[in-house]
Amino acid sequence: MKDIRIKVSTKLDNNSKKIIDISDLSDIEERIVLGSLRGNGTYWIRIVNGRLEYFPYYEPLPSPVLDEEMLPFWRKATKSEMDCTYSLLEMDKLDEDDCSRVSISFHSVCGLSYTPGNYKEEINKLISYGFECLRSRRQEEGKFLEIWCLESISLAKGELKNHISVVKENEMQLKLALGFLKKNIKFGSLEVSVQKIIESLE
Repeated sequence: MKDIRIKVSTKLDNNSKKIIDISDLSDIEERIVLGSLRGNGTYWIRIVNGRLEYFPYYEPLPSPVLDEEMLPFWRKATKSEMDCTYSLLEMDKLDEDDCSRVSISFHSVCGLSYTPGNYKEEINKLISYGFECLRSRRQEEGKFLEIWCLESISLAKGELKNHISVVKENEMQLKLALGFLKKNIKFGSLEVSVQKIIESLE
């Protein structure tokens, strides 16, 4: 890979604008540079030995596995609850266009089968499938709400992506994804959301 190059030039117009061109960035380096320059900036950056070196501007969020102040999520399950199986409710009919804009989210990973080991195993699977952890602000008692979300089935990764890629239709991909997740993830509840309104940027 070539070293990163930085070129400064002047645009010859009435304002004599300065243009900084950064080239030969890798994909991750490009995202880091954009993240450091846009908004409030999320990284400190510098170039060392021809490559980008970066440091987070903000303190990282605690790992869901390590942050034990938020535990436990659920009471211990009774034997009858442990013996029951999940049922996947029949979805309202979604047209093909709806299914191209769906997100899938989990509330209460592990559900009534929570243990620290089970929780770690389940979230590692969710991360490998492309899910992101969304958390609320801490409540007065120190706990917070946690949701695991896949913003779009087109963002699926790993085994989930491989499983749904055998079909092209969005509706079938969604059904395959839900069946796969029902079989492979322990959870309290699963939600499918459909985007209906997009704010105009005009």
